[in-house]
Amino acid sequence: MSQAVTFQDVVKFKPKNLVYISENKWNRVFRDKSYYSIIEILMEGTKSAEEIYKLFPQTEKKKSDITIYRYIKELIKEEIVAVYGRRLRSDNVASKKIYGLAAKLFIPANENLGVWLSERGSGVTKKVGYFLNHNFENKNPEPSALASLFHNFETKNQELEKNFLNLFFNDKKLKNFTNLLNVKQKESIENGLNAITHFNIQEIIVLFNLIRWIPWYIENDNYDGFLKNLASCFKSQNNDLSATDTTMSEEEEQDQNTTDLINYIQKPIYFGTIDQIKYTWYSLHHAAIIDILKTNNPLTIKEIHSKHHTAVIERIGRIHEKCTIIGEETPPEYFEDPQPKVENTIYRYIKELIDKKLVVEAGRRIDPDSPTTSILYTSVSKQFIFFEDIDEFWNFDEWDKVITSFGAVITLILQKTSFDSEKFKKIITKIEKEKFNSLRNSLQRTDNSEKISDFMKNLHYAELNASIKIVGLLEWLLNNDNIANIKEDILSCFK
Repeated sequence: MSQAVTFQDVVKFKPKNLVYISENKWNRVFRDKSYYSIIEILMEGTKSAEEIYKLFPQTEKKKSDITIYRYIKELIKEEIVAVYGRRLRSDNVASKKIYGLAAKLFIPANENLGVWLSERGSGVTKKVGYFLNHNFENKNPEPSALASLFHNFETKNQELEKNFLNLFFNDKKLKNFTNLLNVKQKESIENGLNAITHFNIQEIIVLFNLIRWIPWYIENDNYDGFLKNLASCFKSQNNDLSATDTTMSEEEEQDQNTTDLINYIQKPIYFGTIDQIKYTWYSLHHAAIIDILKTNNPLTIKEIHSKHHTAVIERIGRIHEKCTIIGEETPPEYFEDPQPKVENTIYRYIKELIDKKLVVEAGRRIDPDSPTTSILYTSVSKQFIFFEDIDEFWNFDEWDKVITSFGAVITLILQKTSFDSEKFKKIITKIEKEKFNSLRNSLQRTDNSEKISDFMKNLHYAELNASIKIVGLLEWLLNNDNIANIKEDILSCFK
């Protein structure tokens, strides 16, 4: 009678505790359903390629084992997955590779730090200064002083963030502290810390947004000093916000015999959702159409098609240059050799952009020599800013695991024994909504929205992202009468 075959995994790879990944890689890998399905499978432990294939969620369009293996190789190349070792069989049949995640936790990198002191940092900081100078009698911002202040702020924040995250893996500190607790308290904290390595993508994003700010609120004892330093970065009086280093494209020359009937006026600034980002940044051909429509009068399909290939080439060059300057990864799509698209394909892209509420039908072009009219298209705005949906994102009823884990670490830091999660949810929701509203009110001020839109025009996505986050925080700090109580309110959640 033959003996049952047994298996033994020989593991030689040790995953890192924590890995920061660029925002480009985060969106490219973690937001891709195929890649992320493999990541979720490996969250449960090491697997062979065959096991991953069997566990892979199959849709109507079934993936082959060859395709799954290709995904695994691509994830290894991205340093998200690693070969852990080999699985040996007792019957001496050839061993198989086993795979696992390269780190226990992946977090989107805070790429704001590289913006302020980059070659373009002075120009970016000057623009941010113009967002804020209505708080300082419209005085001129001093870019170098602001850049230094923002860089120091981001550096301090990053240090607090790393220290915070490393506590999830500090077994010695955890053991020393939990020895002082009763069984229930100890179990609660340990469960909270262990849960993080099984967070899904949305839970990680929520956690990241919490650790991005809460440690700073807790550690900061001198908001007034910070705001005084900010005020010192604005010097001479200036009532003219018209100076800008961007240029508008020339308006289209239109056939004098035609008449455009326009029924839509572009907004200076549009607040969109994260789901829309890929169509304005990561998807090359969609983004090129947005580029065309942001800087021109409403156009017909034929006109957009005639400009599209040139816009794609220009965008590739512009993005390569900007990514190189600030040290960010260039999206893979921007390395392709773009071929001109036929008009029907451009029409399909426009329909997709309309579905995503980024492009609208702006009116009709009437030609007296033709029995038909042509639809005119434009982008909904001259400038786009994207956020997670503020109400949906901070609906903490869906993020109880995140709150539990976050509270466990803060409890550990403060050497407390209990955490009022419901009170914490209310405080954080209030803070985040106030920050968002402060930013929106600042950027949509009727006296400045057009000029601010122009200032933002040539910002790289990372620069824009860094700018709006710092503006949102500072506008909130500058216009909030309750700043001194923030730390006290948060700490009151821990007993």
